[in-house]
Amino acid sequence: GIGKTRLAGHWSRIQDSTFSGGVRFCRARAARKEQDLFSALASGLGTQLTEGDAEKQLLQSIRNRGPLLLVLDNIDHVWSYLQGNLERWATECEDVCFLVTGGRPLGLETERVIRVPHLPFPDECPLLVPECMKSDAIRLFVLRAQRANPHFRINAATASVVYEIVKGLDGSPLALELAAAYVRHASL
Repeated sequence: GIGKTRLAGHWSRIQDSTFSGGVRFCRARAARKEQDLFSALASGLGTQLTEGDAEKQLLQSIRNRGPLLLVLDNIDHVWSYLQGNLERWATECEDVCFLVTGGRPLGLETERVIRVPHLPFPDECPLLVPECMKSDAIRLFVLRAQRANPHFRINAATASVVYEIVKGLDGSPLALELAAAYVRHASL
């Protein structure tokens, strides 16, 4: 709900030309066990797994690509498996940069953790609309609310309600986007 997937996608698009083997995005959200993770990796790599050792096949496919950015997105359900194996994979595939998103660090020796905070918002409701729109959280809510209802505007009458919504959702981007969608059905 913080925006890790979107941030990883944005960063990987920026880095695409840096890696001659390209960028591969593997969605692991539905993975619950090792085999599910292998399937997600194969899908992201565009590789077909055959009978036999799936991990060995995947590592060979990864190595064959050369310098590569491999994004493993939403690994929370296979966290314990990755915790035990990702460092070995990185050693075996030294031209590969792994970008992993999840709710907690893996605790690996070579891991660099970047925490993605909630969007900031002011401690008190700004009285002026231009001041409100300086807040990333309020601006996201307003932009998504306008997408849901093109007639929605933040003004002196709606600013305090928008602020209370943002404050109540603690600036969580996903929660703000979901709440803003309701502006199409409700008035503020």
